[in-house]
Amino acid sequence: MLKKYTKPYPTIGDIIAGKNFDYVSYRGYDEKRNFPPATGNNTDGEFCGCFKVANGKIIPLDGDFYGDDETVIASEEWTMPDEGIEKGLTVIVEMDFVPAGELDEYLKTYREEREKKKKMLKAVDIKWDVTDDDIDESDDEACEILESLPTEMNIPEGMTDPDEISDWLSDETGFCHDAASSRSLAPDADGVSDSHIRVQLPSDRQANKFDRGFPSVDDGFRLVDQDGNDADLI
Repeated sequence: MLKKYTKPYPTIGDIIAGKNFDYVSYRGYDEKRNFPPATGNNTDGEFCGCFKVANGKIIPLDGDFYGDDETVIASEEWTMPDEGIEKGLTVIVEMDFVPAGELDEYLKTYREEREKKKKMLKAVDIKWDVTDDDIDESDDEACEILESLPTEMNIPEGMTDPDEISDWLSDETGFCHDAASSRSLAPDADGVSDSHIRVQLPSDRQANKFDRGFPSVDDGFRLVDQDGNDADLI
């Protein structure tokens, strides 16, 4: 019997955790548009793929990709021995079925949101400085603090200045990072540098007096886009 859930819905991962299924029927249902239309109290959903589960891990059976973080509206365990399925599962997940007349606007919004996300920066490889007069790097307390601090943080939209990002990282966590006090950098022949930071410029670009802080691990963090590529801030 199909088991319906209430919000907050569980995820596929919640339902399959530690379990094995020979076959999982992956189906979608659009609650907002009631598509495909529910019949009475039954929500069958639209068949969208299949996979099996081994010890809680998804193994696609059709070459597609399935995320265990997808929210599930309803599920049902079943068996079909004649088809060689001793343990089967149906999951009906939240899904958008976009009518043809709305597709252009939907794709436009999707592309705008994707581009907006791509423009957001992320600080990675953050090297925190948790030492002071009473604590050095080898102390147990320092090690515990370092383990609790993130090595990656998403930067607020529109924030691109390295000095501002540096201050924001420290304000958010209450801790400084290596070379947190970066300032205007004087250029040399192949890059820009000061006592805190060494930044390598691209090979086809000469340094000038306006250069300030390309992404660098020596800054105490490195700036990348949402795809993991080094961010060019100039």
